[in-house]
Amino acid sequence: MKYYKFSAASWQTKGKKRRAHPYAQAAPGSIAAHTYRTGRFPVSSWPQFAMFDNPPVFDHFILRDVLMRNYRYNWVLLDLYYLSQELTTVIGYLVSPKLKSIMEKFAIYQPHQFYPAKLLYKNNFLDYYLFQLGSRLPIDYARSKYTMKYKGDKKEPVEESASIHVGSEIGILDEDSFFVKIKECRESNQELLFFEKVINELPDLAMLDGEVIISSPMKDALEQANISGIWYEEFGGFTVSFLPPSSL
Repeated sequence: MKYYKFSAASWQTKGKKRRAHPYAQAAPGSIAAHTYRTGRFPVSSWPQFAMFDNPPVFDHFILRDVLMRNYRYNWVLLDLYYLSQELTTVIGYLVSPKLKSIMEKFAIYQPHQFYPAKLLYKNNFLDYYLFQLGSRLPIDYARSKYTMKYKGDKKEPVEESASIHVGSEIGILDEDSFFVKIKECRESNQELLFFEKVINELPDLAMLDGEVIISSPMKDALEQANISGIWYEEFGGFTVSFLPPSSL
């Protein structure tokens, strides 16, 4: 199955004009802002983020200009918005009820949560949801495949044809041994890269190494519903394979 990177679109382009999309920020003094200050987000547990514990309705968010210019930023109503950068330990977005209803028809990696929220848009409080992903997909390092490229002289790097190695064959059994192998390669002037990442789950939406990814069926459904504010990019650079249920 093909997967795509999924994120909020940053720009809208019409002809030769390009305009930055706004992002969602908890309004100063609001319940949303207070909940963020008192929420449980232990940075030390990355990427296992704590979920909010029975919060009130996130009332409310406002839209801000990502470029911080002094002009109106309530110029476009979208189904998906980035969250303010102040929410550095929240992996998620502000989503519309329409987008939420489609997302819930697909397999979203656990834990995740939709929290009721309000968006102040042109003096109206609209129903939205704060969507949060709480964990990333686990990589089966031992079954994944890697390439090791000789970099040659750092001033004039010359890469030899890369060979492909299964993790267990070169001493990579888990995340710790993966980073040990990276260090060993650097010391011998080599570069260790993923050729194929093997995953033990098969969701339609999940986080993988800091990237939110979605399956092609979910992407098709979102496009057919004309969901606005989403940017897609084909997931490339290496292959992602999912183990069949019988092998779990």
